[in-house]
Amino acid sequence: MNSTGMSQTVAILWLLFFFFAFVPSLYSGQQFGNITLQSGSVLLVGSDLNATCRMGSSFPSRCSNNDLTWVLNDKVLNNYSVKRSDVKELGLMLPGPHVPKGRFLLKCKLYCTYVGSKVLHGKTIDVGYPPDIPQNLSCVLHISGDEMECHWNKGRPPFISTVFILHAARKSEVLRTCQGEEHCTLKMKGHPDIIKQLTLWVEAKNDLGTVCSENITIDPYKAVIPPAPTITNVLSDPRNSDQLTVLWNTFLFSDKDWFRDEKLDIELWYRQQGGSWIEVKDVQDNGVCSLYGLTANSAYSIRLRSRPLHSIWGHWSQWSEEFERLTSEAPPLTAPDLWRMFGRADSYGGRNITILWKPPARDKTRGLVLGYMLKWNDGVERVKNFTSERRKHTIMVHDRGAPTIVNITTWNSAGFSPKASLKLRKPQPFSGVSSFQVKSPGDLGDHVISLTWETLGQPSYHPSRFVVAWSESCDGSSADFHWLLVPGSQTHVNITDGIEPLTCYNVSLHPLYENLEGLPSSLLAYSREDVPEVPPRELKVNQSKHTASLSWIPPPISARRGLILHYKISWSSERGQKNYANTTKTSYELQNLKPSTRYMVEVSAVTRKGASRPSMYDFDTSTFDPGEVEIIIVSICFCLLFFIIFLVYVQMNLKRRFREAFWPKVPDPNHSKVLRGFDLMKLCSSEPSSPLSQTTLIFPNIDREPQPSAIIENANLIPCLPQFKNGNPGFVPVSSDFYPGMMSVSPELPLPSYSHMVYANQDIQQSDELQRSYKNLGPHLDTLSWGGEIWSYKDEGKMGANDILVWFSRDEVWRIASNVLSGCKTQDATEEGYMPQ
Repeated sequence: MNSTGMSQTVAILWLLFFFFAFVPSLYSGQQFGNITLQSGSVLLVGSDLNATCRMGSSFPSRCSNNDLTWVLNDKVLNNYSVKRSDVKELGLMLPGPHVPKGRFLLKCKLYCTYVGSKVLHGKTIDVGYPPDIPQNLSCVLHISGDEMECHWNKGRPPFISTVFILHAARKSEVLRTCQGEEHCTLKMKGHPDIIKQLTLWVEAKNDLGTVCSENITIDPYKAVIPPAPTITNVLSDPRNSDQLTVLWNTFLFSDKDWFRDEKLDIELWYRQQGGSWIEVKDVQDNGVCSLYGLTANSAYSIRLRSRPLHSIWGHWSQWSEEFERLTSEAPPLTAPDLWRMFGRADSYGGRNITILWKPPARDKTRGLVLGYMLKWNDGVERVKNFTSERRKHTIMVHDRGAPTIVNITTWNSAGFSPKASLKLRKPQPFSGVSSFQVKSPGDLGDHVISLTWETLGQPSYHPSRFVVAWSESCDGSSADFHWLLVPGSQTHVNITDGIEPLTCYNVSLHPLYENLEGLPSSLLAYSREDVPEVPPRELKVNQSKHTASLSWIPPPISARRGLILHYKISWSSERGQKNYANTTKTSYELQNLKPSTRYMVEVSAVTRKGASRPSMYDFDTSTFDPGEVEIIIVSICFCLLFFIIFLVYVQMNLKRRFREAFWPKVPDPNHSKVLRGFDLMKLCSSEPSSPLSQTTLIFPNIDREPQPSAIIENANLIPCLPQFKNGNPGFVPVSSDFYPGMMSVSPELPLPSYSHMVYANQDIQQSDELQRSYKNLGPHLDTLSWGGEIWSYKDEGKMGANDILVWFSRDEVWRIASNVLSGCKTQDATEEGYMPQ
């Protein structure tokens, strides 16, 4: 080794020496503190805890007992701290009721600003009871392993560490010991005096005391437990299906002279699979035993145990391992269950019927079912065999023929069962049962539906059997069909096959009598219910002025999750109070609504578990009821019609009244003094003195509003008119020389004081020529006044020499025109132009 390596080795050694020499001394100089327990580290339950904590000398003087805290199992005990005169110490006085049982850790912690938080010291404290005296000491000897096993009762828990020691002694000499809390095993193998008496006791001790149990003395061989027997075989008899034979062996210890000739008491128990244990009495210790009265083709479990026959203690051995065996088969004890499902009939009266069957109960088949034989007669005897897995067959029958009878049997390796018969006919119109209902759904679990019913009438008329059938879908659309045959004396049944929670099942009960079938009873059932998963669908509202008709579709069957008891309806206006109603139907009518108001309506489906989410709809009531608008329109039309008729009536009456008030009648010429005594017919010449040219005769209107009337062409129809000459009546021919459209007279005739003009009623107001004529005539007319019987004009000198103007009333026009026409006998005369209106 060179010098460099030597120097490195020396340096490492010096470092190690410094570490092991000085570091412990430095650490010892940093003493944190300690806890002193005045009451000790082991306390009796109920004792006070007194302790003192002192800080180490290494802490600054500024840290005092104000910075110390007691902690018991992480719980701060500030309320029980006691300050000492020394500022470096803190005491603890914890009353007994607050001291926990068992083992706990008491710590003293420092919370000082200058050094932080530190645990100064900790002490483990045990609080408990002294041990109780062990009771009920008993021991048994396992002869196979030369071990003695003893048990005792330790009494009250001590809460602190306690040791239990079992002592075995003979004549004050302790031979063996063992430790255990409530049992232990003494190893006796190899001890020469095992069969001699032993004295046994249990010692219990802890820090609070030591006690011993009472001594017991036993003979080991009388406390011996023999080994369990071994079942070698169990035999079944093919000719006796109700019998089994059990074979077993027991252990013999040839090296145990004291046990070699000991006889054993044998106890044998058996049970059918799923049943309870049955004891066999008086079993001999010869290794063979036969069991009788068993069920054919059933599994049985068998077990054995033994004990010394003359043992005073009578300790039984452990049970042997269970041995299982199946008894021999026998012909089925009962017939298969038989039922049917009717299909729809065709147009020819044929109907498909599905025949259903089930094997007998397991304890009735008494063997493995190998097949089924089905027989029926539809005019021809028919036989069909099926395997054991087949459960249905469809046949065709005719409704118009005699009822078809179906028979079925099953067989196993031992023979055939009795036959089951079913007559295929429609149910008769009576039931025989009532109160068919589900009993407390959900009480028996999610996969069970409990059904109950009552039978009617006398017991002699009760059904002989019932068939309970159910399918998964409430609407009958499911092909998953189950059924169960029930005795007629039974009035309840629990169905479990295919039952699932929150699923609807259509269940029917069919009463069967000896030769006929009654009407079935049906219901909908759930094994467990819940609130519907979805609300009612397609909520519709047909509203009017004061009512609203609601309609909806129930939730789908798969989402109902229970029987719908009713529907809950609530409605309200935007600021009105909410109203509620229940209905079992899928429609409802809201009444007493306000017109022209918005309403909000909610509909929920309710089951036994509560209501679903609601379907919501908002609607507005109408202002008018249907038909109100039509009635209003018709009323207005009638009012308008009556108003128009009233106006026409008023106009007609006012026109007459105004005419009478403002337009007096022209006097009747028949009563005129001027025209009295004149005979127009005589004055009218048969031939006019001179031919008249075509002349226009004007008939002015004298109504309230003067309107020109019709112009009569061909004045030759009226060739002459009466005239006044020198006060005597005369005849004046008509001409048109003065004004167009105005009547004038011959220039040679003298001007009469009064003149007359014929008046008609045809409207010629649109004639511009006539209007001009009136305007031209206007300057020549002076004041028009009433002169008695005729109109007169003052200042007649202002009129032309040939001007003549005559006024007549409407009636006088027709009368004069008629007289003139009849007197003149004018050719080609028509009355159309002279008819007044």
